Parts: sequence; structure tokens; C-alpha cells
Amino acid sequence: MTLLKQQKSILKLFIILIQIVIISCSSDPITDDPVDNTNNESEQTTEETPLSFSVSNYTPNTPRPGYKLHINGEGFGEIIENINVIFKNSIQENIYSKILTLSDNQIELAIPTTASVNSIQILVNNESLTIPINLSIINHQPVYYYTFTGFRSMNFNSDGEIDIHTLNNSIFNSSGSITSLAYDQTDGSFYGLSRTTQVKYFYFNETTNQKNIIPLCYTCNNDISSVTNTLTNKKYIVLKEQSYPNFTLNFKEVDSNGNILNESSVLLNNESSVSDITFVPEINSYVLVRDGMQNGLILTKINASTFNVTTTTIGAGIFNTATGNPSHDRIIYDSSLNKLIYPREEEIFIVDLVENTIEPINSDWNDYFDEIYGDEAVYDDFSEPYNFVYYEPTNDMLVYNLPLSNKLFAVNLASKETRSLTYNGSYANSSYPTISKWIMKK
Repeated sequence: MTLLKQQKSILKLFIILIQIVIISCSSDPITDDPVDNTNNESEQTTEETPLSFSVSNYTPNTPRPGYKLHINGEGFGEIIENINVIFKNSIQENIYSKILTLSDNQIELAIPTTASVNSIQILVNNESLTIPINLSIINHQPVYYYTFTGFRSMNFNSDGEIDIHTLNNSIFNSSGSITSLAYDQTDGSFYGLSRTTQVKYFYFNETTNQKNIIPLCYTCNNDISSVTNTLTNKKYIVLKEQSYPNFTLNFKEVDSNGNILNESSVLLNNESSVSDITFVPEINSYVLVRDGMQNGLILTKINASTFNVTTTTIGAGIFNTATGNPSHDRIIYDSSLNKLIYPREEEIFIVDLVENTIEPINSDWNDYFDEIYGDEAVYDDFSEPYNFVYYEPTNDMLVYNLPLSNKLFAVNLASKETRSLTYNGSYANSSYPTISKWIMKK
């Protein structure tokens, strides 16, 4: 019996051990370093609230300061006041662009001329998105011009400042009062007409340093223009012979030595005055204009091959005839713009010579001067800016204003906004004779 009791006790003990093992296997394992899960919620990354707008792309692919930019996407809304697009200049200052048009899927804006950093910040209803952008580097070019006493160049930098240099070329100091100037892109030469006691032809080549001053005549006092046919690379001086109410324009092809190679004459009827003459390759014609006041702009086109004349009047009623005398001699044609630019007292006008249309650019010129200088009429019109040039690197019309002590301004053709330009060097605080002609080397 004793042995039997012992065997039963051993069996009971064995069963208890088996139960302990089973319970242990079904429980969580015990570790020396138990995981503390109390902070799991705070360590998880909180997802940001998505923006209410998105950007898909922009055009053009390489935007240029001073030109238009289109940002495409969704959710921009239709209230311009809720939108800001911010660029940065060379010293990382914020520059706000002008929003031109807005729809829910596109922002059209004018890029500030001093923008230089390759990213922009877009703000829509105070929501912000920064995107990279491949801004083009501005290729600044000198602007050459002459006054009645000298020949100079303006050099621009990316901060909108100007250095002015007088060219130390004896030809321009000895040629007398320069009355017309042209530039031949093919051989890098300046040429034109000047007058002392007689009319002279002058020529200067920057590359070869060739200089010529050739007397033409003592009696041809009606010199009017110098112009290059950029399709044939022929240089012309144009002289006017008046016989009221008509006059004749004599086109004289010249070489670098002042030799007359060919001549063609054009009779213009019932013309009291003419503008400077410009060549327009798009229509293979020499173009001059006359302001018809309430009748619009009178265009005269002289075919460069046949020298046949056509005259057209465009833009009847477009001019404000109450503002005073028109600007007869101030026209510009720029090949990169492919348009004729006609400044009048109240506004700058753009002329399409193929479609024969004229439109104002609707700039803020008058408002700008009213705010900065007051509402005196002498300041807020184009009656005294003696000449203009289209500055293609930043898409600006440069405006020279005589009543304001020879100040220089720029009107951007994208933003339509006016700004004052700053001179450096010896011309920073001094005035100088009236600018008579601007030349851009392209």
C-alpha cells in the first residue's frame, strides 16, 4: 500500500507540473525591458492639412524678368486680391509681382525686372506654396545715344542702376552737331549725318576702329534720317527737299567711305512734316508716320525694293486731341518686338504694321506722375520725353523726360508700370543736353 500511495503522489505532482507549463506558454513572454506604449500616440507624425490649391506647371519653361509668366494648376479662385506671387532679388529681398489676370486654373503675372532667385512663393488666401523656377539670366546690353554735343552709352545692371560713359572717339567730337544716327548690325558700325556749316556723313566702326567724316554739301539743310535695310545690309541717308505742300525724299545708299552708290527719290504729297524713318523687315518697307490728331495715325510705307508709296490712316478717334501737340518725330521699330512704337503725349501706342492697327498699352504713366510729382501737366504727359528706346532685355520702354531735369524712366510692357531709373557715376546728380537718338545693338 505504501508503494501505491507514493505512486499516486508522484502522478499528482506530474499533473500539476504539466498544468504550470501550459499556463506559462499561453501567457505573454516576460522580458527584462518591457515596452512602454504610453507615448505611442504623441510620437506618430501628424499629417498636414492639404492645400486648397495646386500647381501643375508654368510657361514659358525659362521665364524672363520683365516678361509675363503663366502658372497653371487648380484652386486659385477668381479674386486677384487673394493672390500674391513673390520673387526675390539678388540680396534675397521679397519682390511682389503684378497679377495681370486670374482664373481658377491659371495665374498670369508680370515678373519683376530685378527678380533673380530660382524659386517663387505662391500665396492663395494666405496658404503658401514655394516652387522652384528656372529664371533666365538677363543679358544686359548697352544703349548708345547722342546729344547735340556728344555720344554716350548707358550700361545697365541687374539692380536697375545705370552707368553712363562718354565715348572718347574723336570722330564724334569733330563731326559737329549730330542730326541722325543709325547702326549697322552686320559690320558693327555707327553712321549718320551731322551739321556744322555743312552737312557731313560720318562713319565709325567699333571693331576695326575705322573713322570717316565726309562733307556732303553746303545747301542740303533738310537732312532727315539715316537708316539700314537689314535685309540687304545697305546703309542709307535720307535727305528731304521741301516744295509745299509736297516734298521729295532722296534715299542715298552709301558705303563706309561716304561714296554714294545708288539713289532713289520718293514724292510725298500734302505732307507738312514727317517723322524719323525706320526700316521694317517684316513688310520690307521704310516707314514714317504723321499724327492726324482726331483722324488717327497716318502711316506711309515705302517699299524697299520698288520705292512705291502707300499711305494709310489708322485709329480714327483713338488719340486725345485735347492734350496738345503730337510727337511727330518719335517712332521706334524693334525687330524683337515686331511692332512700331509711337509715343504720344497721353500714352504709348503700339502699331501692328501688318494688320494696320494701333492700340494704347494702358500704362500707369499719368497716375505715377500724379502720385510722385503732383498733377501738373508738364510732368504727366509725353510731350517732352525727347526720345524712347525699347529695351528688350527687360521688356521696357525707356523714357527720357526733359522737364524733370533729364530724368530717365522705364515703362514695363508686361506690368504696364512706370519706375524711375538711377544713374551712377558723374551723371548721378547732373543734367546734360537733350537725347536725340537711341541705338540698341542687337
